[in-house]
Amino acid sequence: MSKQVTEKQQKFCEEFMLTRNLTKSALGAGYSNTFALKKSYQLMNDQKILKRIEELEKEYFTNHFKTLGIKAVEELMVIINSGTSSEKLRAIEIALKLNGFTQGISIEANTNDISIKVKLPDGI
Repeated sequence: MSKQVTEKQQKFCEEFMLTRNLTKSALGAGYSNTFALKKSYQLMNDQKILKRIEELEKEYFTNHFKTLGIKAVEELMVIINSGTSSEKLRAIEIALKLNGFTQGISIEANTNDISIKVKLPDGI
């Protein structure tokens, strides 16, 4: 938790991440009904709260995309290990692109062999 926000403000930030609704988030964080209904918008004028919400969003999306990346690689490995030749080639190409090789990929195949040529980016 950011040291700049109170526990109640932290709870508001967490609730806002879930609901994206100021009133519901304020109520969920323990603010009074009156405050939640009439003044919860004021919380979004507080730079500390905005910064904490931004931090929480970054944490969420970083973790979410890591999980998606792991799942994608697992699926690609299944295809590489058991797919048809054309599926394997496409999976290899995608795996290379996921790892930053977006240009200079040349994949060739014949009945017995697969040839992969990757032009490394400058500086590697």
